[in-house]
Amino acid sequence: MENDRGIEALARIADSDIDTALALHAAKGGTEERVRAIKIMGLRGAQGLSSQLMAYARDPDPKVSAAALAALENVATVDELAAVTELMLKTESSSLARGALGTVIAINRNTSQPERAAQVLIDQLPNADARGQALVFQAFTKIGSDVTLALVLAAADSEDSAQHAAGLKALTSWPESNAVNPLLAAARDESLEMKDHVLVMRGLARLLDEGKKTRLDRCAQALQAARRPEEKKMLLGVLGKTKNRKALDLIQPYLADPELAEEAELAIAAISPKSSR
Repeated sequence: MENDRGIEALARIADSDIDTALALHAAKGGTEERVRAIKIMGLRGAQGLSSQLMAYARDPDPKVSAAALAALENVATVDELAAVTELMLKTESSSLARGALGTVIAINRNTSQPERAAQVLIDQLPNADARGQALVFQAFTKIGSDVTLALVLAAADSEDSAQHAAGLKALTSWPESNAVNPLLAAARDESLEMKDHVLVMRGLARLLDEGKKTRLDRCAQALQAARRPEEKKMLLGVLGKTKNRKALDLIQPYLADPELAEEAELAIAAISPKSSR
């Protein structure tokens, strides 16, 4: 804990001599000394350090590379995104790839140029293998734009099993409501395997639960597409949260289903306590 306080104190001091000393320790110290120096470099947040940190991200010492990628989350910009993405795609180390993915996501989250950042990732897709494409699609889920969603949908529809799996995983993890209609379309696809259908329904229920204006009619459509009681229960719960009395007509029929009656009653009670049994 005392070590952490010392690191934080050094990070707050505006002194170029400290930057020089940190660069020296990061380059030539032992592993723990390098990691500590790199952590302080990241906390200091100077964007001029990005090139040094990128070099350390490629270091053969996994602790050093992990520390550099974590530090880059604080200082890297879209200008470094291509280099971080390339490292993510080319490394044979799964832990390094995951660390680079975290940095890619952080850059996209912090940037004031989301379209440019998305294009950097899009440009890297043709050079990516199946694992790399899956990582890029995971990054896409943190962007949520219509352009990246279109690429995810194309992958989800692919006959290539790896692309299909990566695209479907990204689609079911999508953060924005622009995925609701594509998820509904996938839910209605009778050829979709059950395990994939479950993922689709859960992703759909999550987005509907987070939404506001579109929940009622979309919930009705999702309930019609649901195959299992488990997902219907989730959707009945979402309907209950709408607090919209118009939802009562959608919920009432499920009172007659022994497997769903309890959830239907709870949803009705949440909307209109006097209407519950």
